[in-house]
Amino acid sequence: ALYSQQNPRVRFHLTESSAENLMDLVRQEKLDMAIVDSTDRDRSLHFRKLKERDFYIAAPEGHPLTQQAYVEPQEVVHIPQVVFNYDVGNSFKEWTTGTPADEAVICTVDTARVALDLVSAGLGITFIPNECVENHPGVRYVPLKNWHQALYMCIYYDKWLEPPVWEFVENLVRSIRESAKENAE
Repeated sequence: ALYSQQNPRVRFHLTESSAENLMDLVRQEKLDMAIVDSTDRDRSLHFRKLKERDFYIAAPEGHPLTQQAYVEPQEVVHIPQVVFNYDVGNSFKEWTTGTPADEAVICTVDTARVALDLVSAGLGITFIPNECVENHPGVRYVPLKNWHQALYMCIYYDKWLEPPVWEFVENLVRSIRESAKENAE
C-alpha cells in the first residue's frame, strides 16, 4: 500500500494461478513478474530463487497423526484431503506415489483459511505451507518429512522494467528472504 501511494503511476494486478499459467502470462508480457514454485527450460524466462518453504499436515485435534513428531508423505496420500491450491495438491500426490490420487480429494477451496475451517470441522486433512500455519481452533500441525518447495521470481529475460517497478521487485525479494530467515530462526 505504501509503495502504491509513493508511486501512483505503477498499477498492480495480483492474480493466483498455476505456475504454468503464470509463466505463460509473463512470456506474453501480460505480467511483469510472477512468483512460481517451478522453473522452465525456456531460456526467455529468468528465475531468481526467493526462498524455500516447508509443508505441514493440518489435521483435526485428536487425529492419530497429531501424535507423531513428523509424517512421511506416503502415510497420508490416501487420507481424505481438503485441497486449497489444486496444483500443490496434485504435485504432492504425484511426488508421493508417482500418480495422482484424486479419490482422496474431498473438495478444493480457494484459501488456506477455508481449508483449516473444514479440517477443524473434521472433514479431512490439508497440506499447508509454513507461512499459512496459524493458531486455528481445533487444528494441529505435523511437519511433513523432507518435503520442501522452492519459490522463484520469474520475469521475461529481456524485458526492461521501469525503475519504480524494479525497485518494488527488489524490495519484495528482500522482504521475502528476510521473512524466510525469521521463520527459520
